[in-house]
Amino acid sequence: MKILTSVIPVGSYDLTKENIKDIINHSSVFRSSLNIFLAFSGPHRHQDHVQFLKDTEDQPISDYVSSAVCNSASPGSGRNLGISRATTPYVCFWDDDDLPEPQAILEALNDKSVNRLYVFQYQIQQPFESPKSPPFRTMNLFELFFTPAIWRLAIPRQYLHGASFSDSLFGEDHEFLSCLLSQPISIKFVSESSYIYVRRPASLSHRRSIDGLLISLSGCIDLFEQSSCHRIARGISIISLFMVALPLIFSREIGKDRHRILLLLSRVLCTPTIFLALPLYFYFFFRSKVRQSGL
Repeated sequence: MKILTSVIPVGSYDLTKENIKDIINHSSVFRSSLNIFLAFSGPHRHQDHVQFLKDTEDQPISDYVSSAVCNSASPGSGRNLGISRATTPYVCFWDDDDLPEPQAILEALNDKSVNRLYVFQYQIQQPFESPKSPPFRTMNLFELFFTPAIWRLAIPRQYLHGASFSDSLFGEDHEFLSCLLSQPISIKFVSESSYIYVRRPASLSHRRSIDGLLISLSGCIDLFEQSSCHRIARGISIISLFMVALPLIFSREIGKDRHRILLLLSRVLCTPTIFLALPLYFYFFFRSKVRQSGL
């Protein structure tokens, strides 16, 4: 039974044809569980698609490899096309010049939990070098927002109906992840690596994206606001203010020395908390008012 569809946008077939061939050959042993969808999304996507069909016309790969041409030239359009074509319970997104490890993904998906987003670890490799080990670890949501690395996710297809990639070359994975996680979804962080990212000199990910960073920060703030953390910050602020004011309120009923000691302790213990928690509380208070006003 097919359980996973891998969507691979192909930007320049001439440059990555050998790597695509390696991915197809390496995945052939998993053909009973895996579909590979090649979305030709480069500037010469029509010619590239024709060339790919010629190169593979004698290969028996039609049972697990399919392909199509995108309407526009961007990786996001290729991924969106793959989402619309996928029929398996899970979907993942690979790049055409990297080294995925489908065995690790398929082994994790054997638990039949189709309502869970799987986040795997990954390794980085320079061209003609061995991959770095151990893999880069991401074990919580905040790390995931700052380093989406969309190619190491296995996503339940049922959660992809309202999510899509933009045509932008920068920050599109951050936008997609923010949209995906805006709905209730169970997440499992897997300790095994499922992907080797090949860092090339011309890679877009080498360039710093301010938009992507801002989207990450916005996503983290939304995540914080949706949780109970902002309520906890408000509670800590109120309790801390009360504890600082308590010695002043009851100063007439306790001795002078005890009053000074209690006041000193309350200031030492609670003042740092106020400076941390109170700004958070006011931030979320005014943020909610702005949202209610529609600004």
